[in-house]
Amino acid sequence: MSRSALPVRVHLLVRTGDRILLTTGDETSPACWRLPAGNLEGQAAGDAAVRVAREQAALLTTLEDVRLEHVAHHWADDREQLGLFFHVTRTYGVTGAHGAAATGLPRRPRRLAWHPLDALPERFAQPDQDVVTRWADGEFFSHGGWTARRGTAARPPAGAVQATARAASAQAAATRPPSAPAASSQA
Repeated sequence: MSRSALPVRVHLLVRTGDRILLTTGDETSPACWRLPAGNLEGQAAGDAAVRVAREQAALLTTLEDVRLEHVAHHWADDREQLGLFFHVTRTYGVTGAHGAAATGLPRRPRRLAWHPLDALPERFAQPDQDVVTRWADGEFFSHGGWTARRGTAARPPAGAVQATARAASAQAAATRPPSAPAASSQA
């Protein structure tokens, strides 16, 4: 039995204040806003995030300044894919080579723009929009698009799981004996 390799995409979450950096104009969706992204190309995932920042967003950053903050296992466009979403915590300028691959071959022109997190564009790719919402809610993992494929009940909306967990935690705290230590909320 042969298995196909699971495609892995590296996405960037570049945020300043209440705005996030989005791009449009790539080969897969020229009229749709997306997070800057690229394929994992035989390198460590963190190194790929630094490369994607340079090639897709014209940003200079270092391995120390990218942090994996979300993993998404999606079913999209009739295929399975894994997305690694890195938060770029610091940049050191722009490359001036926006859109040029490491090989020097030009890619289709892209548009980069900052968008408020509370007013994302109407034509924002659904898988990326789902991840941004879940990331903003502090979720580390998501698996979108599988509901329709497996014919099961829909997943609760983003944030509903955390709200339920917070309510359960508050109820547990209210019933905990005064001498019992509080449970850690860190993941």
